[in-house]
Amino acid sequence: MNEAQSPSGQPTDPLMRAVAQYWEEIIQAADEEQRERLHAIVAGTIDPDPVETQVALDDELLDLLPPDHPVIRIMSTRTLYSTATADATDSPLADDLTWLRAQVFPSNPDDPERARPDEQADAASAVGARGAPKAPPTLDEFDRQVEARLLSLPSLTENEVRRNNVDPDDDGLIRLPAPNRAVRLPAFQFNPEGRPWPVLREVNRRLNAAADPWGVACWWVDPHQWLAASPATLLGEGRDDQLRWAAASIGQE
Repeated sequence: MNEAQSPSGQPTDPLMRAVAQYWEEIIQAADEEQRERLHAIVAGTIDPDPVETQVALDDELLDLLPPDHPVIRIMSTRTLYSTATADATDSPLADDLTWLRAQVFPSNPDDPERARPDEQADAASAVGARGAPKAPPTLDEFDRQVEARLLSLPSLTENEVRRNNVDPDDDGLIRLPAPNRAVRLPAFQFNPEGRPWPVLREVNRRLNAAADPWGVACWWVDPHQWLAASPATLLGEGRDDQLRWAAASIGQE
């Protein structure tokens, strides 16, 4: 989805747009030490490498913001960068960070390429809120893409789960509502005998999969920067404690 862009162009990563939109709120939530780190990360003075910068920014945001914050909701539905796997020469990432730097530290307040507060407010109000903080303007489209990707995963129907003597309504299972009003349960949740992995049910309850099945499904199938793998691929590999730790690190406020 990323395409080459000029440093002044809009970033392709929705997280960058969200960080720019909520920057003042992020800074207000931070203590003095966190504010200094955030400014240094975005300014590129901690490490000029774009991948190292992105990983550091992700870490700070995860530590600072609550799980239901719009920025964290976007992070839960995107692939987190890993210094072990990411390409440090990735041009879109470098350009996206340059764009974010221009929003946070504008050299010219009258620069037409800089998003003005009134433009940000108009964009934010264009997205309907459902009793929660308003998300960045592209979140609806991003959500649709994520949902389509997750619904394309191998899955079981409720009847198939019942045939294995498992309750498909178990709140420890991810249940994805399909467009035809059917429910799909991603197949990675079940061992070869068709039983749910015990640690998966535990983690799903910790992450509240019943309330946020899409976000929790993404957590399982997208690469995790601290695990250097997608959590779903570690099921049955004797790494349950690492999965518990990774889930706890996401769920901390």
